[in-house]
Amino acid sequence: MFWIQNAFMFILGATVSLIGPLFIGAFVRAMAFKWDVSIPLSGLTLFLLISLVFLPLIYWWEWRTQGMHLEHAIAENRDWFQGSASSYGEWEARKRVAGIMLGTEFILWAPRQVLQSIHRFRIRNRLKHISQHRAAELLADLQRYDGGILIKQLSRADETRDQLYDVLGYLSLFDWIGISKDGHRVWMLSQARKRFA
Repeated sequence: MFWIQNAFMFILGATVSLIGPLFIGAFVRAMAFKWDVSIPLSGLTLFLLISLVFLPLIYWWEWRTQGMHLEHAIAENRDWFQGSASSYGEWEARKRVAGIMLGTEFILWAPRQVLQSIHRFRIRNRLKHISQHRAAELLADLQRYDGGILIKQLSRADETRDQLYDVLGYLSLFDWIGISKDGHRVWMLSQARKRFA
């Protein structure tokens, strides 16, 4: 399922990425027709030229923001959005900025799927040496706890910290467990508990 799901997300993201250049090309052609301007390029050539500019730009932006574009944009504009607008002009400006933020987030959805699927494939390949037996032991241990547990409580005397983190990373990759942001606590996800039930 992992390979199928990630391959599907990669193909879907790559396909949806092409919608942006198609829309831009259609818009350029519509404007040229409206203003009676001749474009000396075929539809395919125009699409390819727009793709050469647009696609690297959105993939670079998604890579730069690490999938956190909307969160960063909200944090940067938090002070400005707080409280009620002092005038209709400010309300319109806020609405416009929010629209741009959401529109950009929508555009970045496709590259996010592609980059996340590549990232997951790379992690899966890096963690292919993981002991399935040890992973099963950790799941059995975590199933006994309703909440989170300190990671150091799961460690065995014969394994290094890196080995333990690799197994936990493997389980996290397949959505069995959650790991706290500080990397100290771990828990079994509710969906994983349902699978066991």
